[in-house]
Amino acid sequence: MSLLHESHDSLPYIDRAPSPPSLTTAQALVDAEIAAHANTDAATPVPLHPSLPTYPPPRFSNPVQSALQYLDENNLEASQQQHLPPGIDLSRYEDLELPTPDSDPELFSSDGQSKNEQVLLEAYGATLQKSATSLEYLHARHLNLNLLQRYGANAYLISNHYLEAMLREVEGELARCREEVEGVEGRRRGVQEGRKGEAEGLEEGWRKGVGRMLEVEAAAEGLKEEILRRRREGAVVGASEA
Repeated sequence: MSLLHESHDSLPYIDRAPSPPSLTTAQALVDAEIAAHANTDAATPVPLHPSLPTYPPPRFSNPVQSALQYLDENNLEASQQQHLPPGIDLSRYEDLELPTPDSDPELFSSDGQSKNEQVLLEAYGATLQKSATSLEYLHARHLNLNLLQRYGANAYLISNHYLEAMLREVEGELARCREEVEGVEGRRRGVQEGRKGEAEGLEEGWRKGVGRMLEVEAAAEGLKEEILRRRREGAVVGASEA
């Protein structure tokens, strides 16, 4: 059994509707609270209510985290130049060219002969190594695409099956929660409507009690005034007889 007994000041099923001035006052308070939160600087957020749970920090995948980190590090450039983080590097899909007099004039003389055989061989070797790396990468990509083409549809269907099962489970839990809420609301309505007469009788008795108390206080004040008046009259008579 819980030791916490909640008490609600309102009985929404039997209470009278609030008056228009009360609604206007409440709406003004709500608008003021919203304006206070809206005008607060993001660097100094408004503290939440102690009863609200603290949410865990978000967890992003590595690509999304890298993009967010890039935007944080280049905040000014991203806001001023609308510069987005780099996506797929297309240079790895471009054809590699060997050094030529047109592309690398510093390696060749005016007649097309190499200026330095060693440097030219190193440039050829670097280009060959990049070509081998690119070929291996494209081979892996081709293999992955073939696997995706062969087994991707089944994997997609299986993934959808698991997602649909999770969705059905969540929808079932949502339906159970809704039934529980409806049951609680129904019991609450029944309890309030069953005590409506008692609440109205107690309210009427309280009003009559307050009215009678005011009448008693007024009668007591009148009696005090009468006592003081008679004392004054008695003092005046005693003084005249003396």
